[in-house]
Amino acid sequence: MNLERPSSQGPTSRTIPRAIFGAESLSMEAIIPQHPSKRCPVPYPIAIGDHAVSSLTSALELLKMLRDDSFCNWTERTFAQHLRPDDLDEIETSTRDVLSDYLANSVRDLKLFQSRVDLTETSELVAKFSALDSEKLAAIAGRCVGLNSQQMRVGQASTQPDAQGRFVQFIPPEQVPRVLNDVCTAWNIESSGEAALLRALWIFVATLNAHAFCDGNGRLARTLLNSYLLRAGVLSRTPLPLGPLIYATRGNFEIAVRRVELMGDWTSLCAAFKSLVLSYVKISGIRGRQTA
Repeated sequence: MNLERPSSQGPTSRTIPRAIFGAESLSMEAIIPQHPSKRCPVPYPIAIGDHAVSSLTSALELLKMLRDDSFCNWTERTFAQHLRPDDLDEIETSTRDVLSDYLANSVRDLKLFQSRVDLTETSELVAKFSALDSEKLAAIAGRCVGLNSQQMRVGQASTQPDAQGRFVQFIPPEQVPRVLNDVCTAWNIESSGEAALLRALWIFVATLNAHAFCDGNGRLARTLLNSYLLRAGVLSRTPLPLGPLIYATRGNFEIAVRRVELMGDWTSLCAAFKSLVLSYVKISGIRGRQTA
């Protein structure tokens, strides 16, 4: 299936009430679809505490600043070109985890973003869809790597081993279709504000942990996150250049993702996402004023 621009006609997604953030925790039962299996790559339902809520609220306020024309709006490719060594050090430091010392922590080459398919147009295109299904998801996954579509993996997959030889194994291939269906269901439900941020992060984590395709799973996850935030109005101009930002953490952001998968800990991921947004706002604002 080729990914084509959607028609302006068609059914609209079901709208749900905005989540109420209580003093103690947020129950996401009405936000994220539940599933009876306990083998899901992320927990159902999500319940997050005050620290995670605070991070989401801060990130939302920071993202609103990007609506100002004085901020640069970079693609992943152009943002990677503008990152300086001190930027990389600050991003890594701001996202450090107590487990960071276990990472190989080698310097990542941001030049790879110069040769990859730019995700901006795809994110903006997907944001115009009223709903996703597995066939469209495969087409989006293909587009992210320059193909018409991609087939789901048939074998077992895992993360790259860390400095101690430890790794995380992704879900078995027979579970992948169910999780992708859950991803589509989550993307198809509209939300706003902090609830939209949390839903977008859930979609990101579920897509990464499903690792459904042979290539481009990270690019697909970033595209779905950005397209959902564009669709929800959280982002109003261009997608976030998450690829270079995540690479700059040198594995710290991946630790936060695995904390969700293995321990149901959303606090670390929400805090890491806020740190990435803060770094981008600072760099984009400074460079924007310098070129004004």
